[in-house]
Amino acid sequence: MRKNKTNQRELLFYLLYKKFKEGKGEYTPLWRLMGEVLIPELNEWCFMSYEVSTTMSKLKADEPKLFESIDHKLKNGGTALAYRIRPEIKLSDIQTKEILDFYKKIRK
Repeated sequence: MRKNKTNQRELLFYLLYKKFKEGKGEYTPLWRLMGEVLIPELNEWCFMSYEVSTTMSKLKADEPKLFESIDHKLKNGGTALAYRIRPEIKLSDIQTKEILDFYKKIRK
């Protein structure tokens, strides 16, 4: 196993990209993304922290063409933001070098 070198932004992108690749097109509430994650393409374990919503806000601001969100209804009647990668995404839509480089590493 390689030492954890994946940052929170890359990990968040990976989790949403993985859902995108599964082809379900579903929106994922951020609270479902917290916890330990194996990135098999990199042979690396990572931990998505509880600061996932702050990380996602910053990532979406830097990558406005990449993500879309909706209000997800919770069982208690409240709402939480849920995100997904846009279904019509193209490689040229990735605007930050950080995410583009990471995508190239996991795309294998």
